[in-house]
Amino acid sequence: MENKIYNIQGQAFRLQANTLDVKKYGVRLLARIRKLAYEYTKDTDFIFLEKYNERKQELNTAKCQVQELIDSNLDEQGYELTEENKRDYKKRINEYDLKLSGIDSELKNDTEAQQIIKLKAELESLAMVELLADIEFLKEVLDKILKDGDIKKIDFSTPEARHFMTEVIYDFFCSMSGNVKR
Repeated sequence: MENKIYNIQGQAFRLQANTLDVKKYGVRLLARIRKLAYEYTKDTDFIFLEKYNERKQELNTAKCQVQELIDSNLDEQGYELTEENKRDYKKRINEYDLKLSGIDSELKNDTEAQQIIKLKAELESLAMVELLADIEFLKEVLDKILKDGDIKKIDFSTPEARHFMTEVIYDFFCSMSGNVKR
């Protein structure tokens, strides 16, 4: 994405190389969005959802442990797996998958849980909107992560500018994480 060109209001920009100095601005962005998301969600009780997540985590952990036994070709006592052991372990993994699907289905059909999930997403979106409204902060960050154009010449009050900021930030985080396909 380093070579992608972002055009706005007669200015053309590219992302800076993914150096440690540039990454520190990504960290500032992440910290800011996480703090804002926390502020928006801190008074919301997510314990109801945690119960689903805990159940899924337990099953995923058990599933991974069984898969590790199959991959190592050793049983719980360290003896070489027999074909019967392998079948039993694979059957156990299938049972875990069925239970995981059941939890997902239960969660999907739980209207209270779905309302909480929707509320959380909406609150996190509001945090992002607040971040995008902090023009001075974003100008500073964009000035450090972009090259070629002049940030000072951009009118950030336009919808075009909000789209520009969103696209640049998205691409920036994708490049930081190594996920450069879009």
